[in-house]
This record gives sequence, structure tokens and C-alpha cells, in this order.
Amino acid sequence: SVPSTTGLPGLITVEWSKDRSVWAPVADVVLDALGVGSFSLAPTTNRWLRARVARFDGAVDVSQSLFVRANATAVLASSLPTGRTVARTTKITLTETIRPVGAGVAAGRSRFDFFLKVGTAWVRKRILYANADPATGRAKLVTTLPSYGSWWIRSRAEPTATNGASAWTAGFKYLVR
Repeated sequence: SVPSTTGLPGLITVEWSKDRSVWAPVADVVLDALGVGSFSLAPTTNRWLRARVARFDGAVDVSQSLFVRANATAVLASSLPTGRTVARTTKITLTETIRPVGAGVAAGRSRFDFFLKVGTAWVRKRILYANADPATGRAKLVTTLPSYGSWWIRSRAEPTATNGASAWTAGFKYLVR
């Protein structure tokens, strides 16, 4: 909800910007008799937001800007189902799909973390990266697991100039014999 600074009915124009120098209107919020209104946005890239309020005397108030981070999403797929027992020479194809994609969105980059179980703890043993195709958002990595034991591979989309990092995927676990 967007409360009015006056508590009266009116209109607030919400604007956004990539750089805080050029602003474009993105929503008009009509305020009810109590001076309250609402709006919803789903930006695909990081943006700055601010509000402009036209006062009854003709003056315009501009709010401070607020940074909104649009985090990427990542979905990890594997050529082998989780829980499989594999040989050290078994090739595993990992494909991460990153969203959003499209015009104005920087191409994604996937980070794959490889953990080996040592006792009761998962110990990170290596990190590999793969660039996503800008058109499809897919990053592909073909790898093997280098030593015997229980392995866990998980991934995330790294932050870019236009999006924040995704959450970590649940990943896949394998036993190497």
C-alpha cells in the first residue's frame, strides 16, 4: 500500500530508473478517500523506484529513491537422477536454466559447487562456472566426480549487472565407487 502524504484522495505516479538519472513512469496509483492505494510490479531487472505526488497547490513532491533487486531464478537438471552410484569416469551433464532472459537482461552465469562428505560434514572441493546462452538462459557443464565417496552438487545463478543472485538449488547427490 502507498499512503498519501496528505491523507486525502489523489494520485501518485510511480517511476523507475536503471541509473537514478533518467526516470520513466511505470504506474499511476489512485488513492481512495482515506488516502490509500496499491500497485504491483514484477521487474525483470534491478531498478530504482520513486514516487511523485502532485499537491493541491500545484507543487510536486518526489520521494527518495528505493533500490529494488530483481533476483534471478535457477533450476538445475542432471543427466543422472540423484542418489545414483556412479564410477569416477561417469560423465554427468548438468544443465541450469536461469531466468529472466531477453532484451535488457544480462546473460547469466552458473556456479556449480561440488561437496564431498567427510565424516558427517559436506566439504566444498571445487567450484566450476558455465556461461548461460543469452537466448535460452541455459548453462551446461559436463563433468566427472574425481574421487571415491559421497558427492553433492548444487548450483546458483551468479549476480549480473541487471539481476541479483538466485537462491541455491537443492542439487544432486551421488555415490562414487
